[in-house]
Amino acid sequence: MAYSIKAGDVNPPLDMFLTDQDGKAIDLTGCTVRVTIASKPNVPPIVSGEATILDPKAGKIRYIWSQGETDRPGIYLVEAIIRDENGDETTVPASSYGMISIHPRLQKPFPLF
Repeated sequence: MAYSIKAGDVNPPLDMFLTDQDGKAIDLTGCTVRVTIASKPNVPPIVSGEATILDPKAGKIRYIWSQGETDRPGIYLVEAIIRDENGDETTVPASSYGMISIHPRLQKPFPLF
């Protein structure tokens, strides 16, 4: 999974399809999903928030950015933590990370009126 956004933007939202190691969609019926984004493992994340499940059978989720979460350009790692009805957690992807690129703007944003 690769995703890009400009620094300071909150759109587009981060959409992900959660799959198992065989590439099959994970059924998210009855689950909650938390998205974690950090510059590297074992450092405080820039994002740790709940995602909306858009299509549980297809494993499709959406994380809507909050103001300030994309302010620092860089390459970041992303994973989703699925909690099922029993409270058991599964981290996706299981053996690697998704990648998010936050690109710097060419100029500062327009001033707010």
